[in-house]
Amino acid sequence: MLLKTGIEVNIPDIDGTPTIEAGEVQDPLKKKHYDITFVGIDGEEVKSRVKLGRKIWFDGTKINK
Repeated sequence: MLLKTGIEVNIPDIDGTPTIEAGEVQDPLKKKHYDITFVGIDGEEVKSRVKLGRKIWFDGTKINK
């Protein structure tokens, strides 16, 4: 729900550098649950645990081309 409302979240388990195998970007979201942080009301950092509901994937061969 957080992402649907446009809140930017940080997922510390993901370093930001994509994994590329055989020329294709690999899905970085391997687990079903992640700890996240985001800036909440009054600028306070909030920590939470989220469960991934569904993922929308893209063609990993066309990224950054």
